Amino acid sequence: MVALGPQTIITLVFASGLLATGCMTTIFSKSSFQMRSKGIDNEIHFFSKPWIQTMIMFLGMMVLLVMFICEKVREYVGIFRQREGRSAAQIKFWRYIVKSSVILMAPGIFDLTATGISSMGLSNPAMSSSVYQMLGGAVMVYSGVLSIIFLKTKLASFQWIGIGLCVVGLIFVGFASTLHDYLKGDGLGDIYGLLLGIFDVLLAQFLWSCQFVVEEFLLQSLDCSAAQVVGTEGVYGTIWMSLIVLPIMNIIPGSDTGGVWENTLDTFVMFRNNAWLWIPNLGFLIAIMLYNYCGQSVTKRLSCVHRTILEACRSLFVWVVSIALHYISMGRFGEPVSLFSIIQLFGFVILTLGSLIHNKIIKVPGLNYAAEKTEEAREEYDELTGEASDAEDEEDRS
Repeated sequence: MVALGPQTIITLVFASGLLATGCMTTIFSKSSFQMRSKGIDNEIHFFSKPWIQTMIMFLGMMVLLVMFICEKVREYVGIFRQREGRSAAQIKFWRYIVKSSVILMAPGIFDLTATGISSMGLSNPAMSSSVYQMLGGAVMVYSGVLSIIFLKTKLASFQWIGIGLCVVGLIFVGFASTLHDYLKGDGLGDIYGLLLGIFDVLLAQFLWSCQFVVEEFLLQSLDCSAAQVVGTEGVYGTIWMSLIVLPIMNIIPGSDTGGVWENTLDTFVMFRNNAWLWIPNLGFLIAIMLYNYCGQSVTKRLSCVHRTILEACRSLFVWVVSIALHYISMGRFGEPVSLFSIIQLFGFVILTLGSLIHNKIIKVPGLNYAAEKTEEAREEYDELTGEASDAEDEEDRS
């Protein structure tokens, strides 16, 4: 029997925590949308409040800012103890804080919009938790295309294969859920509702991809920590939701109580009339907090590749837990097993395979990975030698 060291055990705990909390964020979110309560109109209806859940998500993200603040406090104390160059170091410190905080508003706007639209898709009665989770594979497709356009990234052949497989997997998942909803329901009315939910989720994945590209650029150019990026987005998101988004949602015409897009007063009345609503929403808040913390810890202790594997397993866990929850709750929550579940599972396998190939966890036979690595190294060398030649030319001219 192999003895595990303390650090290995801690890493396994964080990896398990990432998998469990990532699964529970989707389960708690969907479960709250499937619950009913009496609103301000004295009518019992579903808790379709996607923008309130967006607010809850940002509150959970703010926790990571505490880690960043503690780190910067230690750094500032070290600057304060310096005998020489203290003033210049303090100016540089505060200039970085202000500049990074202002610039990080950009990914925060993408995150705010994407999360709200994604929650709208998940709150759709026709959208199951597993389909919602599996459609998250679209992020890799969008991110690859956006990286080529804006970051001038050159994708290797195995990355194109991975993206292609993800597209095929998404088609299978969308086809299975659409056909299932069409055959079990009223026909076109149900299928249009599901297609609208799928469109919301895919649009949200596109906006998240834009956010990831912006964050990658900022992390490289500003040298921001992941805790600062996520925590600052949480602060901005909470402020915008409180002062701008929720007030606007209470004015725009919609299908919620009172004829508005989302009635915040109705939300609190529903919480008061059904105390059980607090359980999935508080669970969602706690799961988001722990998910972000475990995610940062896994990336720090292992690598992004390991996190990719765990995220793939997360989709499978969501699917399994949703099915188990359906039968445990006697059909009130979750989703049942059907013939179309097999098609969804097949689509999930293709999605996972594409993700693993894209991240070089599984290597495609026949592809020369060494040659591609050599080509990358050659390009880096050409860039370096090009810069050196430019510097030499400048010296010659001077």
